[in-house]
Amino acid sequence: MNLLFEGISLLICIGIPVLGGIYFAVNGKGYFLTFLTGILSFVVTQMILRIPLLGYLKTNWEWFMILPYSHYFIYMAITAFSAGVFEETGRVVGLGVLRKGKTSWMDAVAFGLGHGGIEAVWIGVIGVLPNVLNEDTSISVAVLLSGAERFCAMAFHILLTLVIMEGIRRHKKLFYWLIAVVLHGLYNFSICISEYNPDLGCSDFGGRGCDDSFDFYKTKVERRKGNKTMKKNMKKLAVGFGVFVMAVGSLMGCSSLGSGGNEQGEILKELPEGFDKETVREQAMEDIEIAQSKDYESWKSRFAKDLQSSLTEESYDSYLKILEKQGEFKEFGKCTYLGQIKDNKKYGGVIIVVKYEEGNVNYSLAYDEDMNLVSFTM
Repeated sequence: MNLLFEGISLLICIGIPVLGGIYFAVNGKGYFLTFLTGILSFVVTQMILRIPLLGYLKTNWEWFMILPYSHYFIYMAITAFSAGVFEETGRVVGLGVLRKGKTSWMDAVAFGLGHGGIEAVWIGVIGVLPNVLNEDTSISVAVLLSGAERFCAMAFHILLTLVIMEGIRRHKKLFYWLIAVVLHGLYNFSICISEYNPDLGCSDFGGRGCDDSFDFYKTKVERRKGNKTMKKNMKKLAVGFGVFVMAVGSLMGCSSLGSGGNEQGEILKELPEGFDKETVREQAMEDIEIAQSKDYESWKSRFAKDLQSSLTEESYDSYLKILEKQGEFKEFGKCTYLGQIKDNKKYGGVIIVVKYEEGNVNYSLAYDEDMNLVSFTM
């Protein structure tokens, strides 16, 4: 059954764009060139410009490194709406300059499918295909829902292309570009909110249910598995359909974006009293080296005792698989410090850049007052 779900998801992520490209190539009338222009638009605006830029900011600008923890929704708004700015600008250039004069609705469909399709292919190749090749049986329905979410995203990209196309037709590019950026940003931002979980547990490798965790919002080491993954993708799918319908109906209300109350302790932009920067940095570097040593028991022993039962060797192996893709360790880089006081208990955290052969990675580690790990993420 899992193989069937994975096959359907691959068909959606890869099959639809490929079949669309074949159709436009056979049909003629220049649609295939428009399709290729859509692909070029995504590759340039996202893979060449935006993603490397965000990666640079995350590993070189201290304020941006802290932002996901100190002001999560501001950080997500920046990432969500920056995607709109970059991608919609690419659409304007692609349709208004590279394919000037091609203003039929079919050109818009071809461009949108090329733009959204190459993104779906990218996600399918790096996300779904490895599960098929590795015969991963822990994904189940979640993979199918991921494919359905990609289908919604491709449809949404076509819709945004139609918006830009209308602006070109009416000679109001800036106004319609702004509409597309707002719609794009709201779509992405709503998905970010659906993934926000203030009850973050003890470790990215362990279960939930610990009371004394350092409540950083955690960058995920890997996509959630099992029921948790399914729930997240169901949220994405629901939000995707909701925003899509909203856009079609030109309903811009966003009351559903409220985040509700939050009883977490406030995230501090410095270590609480009693924590020493040099001590925290040295301990973090030591713990990262232990994690990289492939010694599960030694890594597990670094956590607070009440958290160790929630850690699993399987999840640790998942970390090691991701680590292998980073290449050889080179050196430790910049770091910045955070803190939290919750229920009269103090927690100190550090975000440290680790340089590998294939690029830089941000690690986030948090400690209790006895310098036991309570959080470890990358």
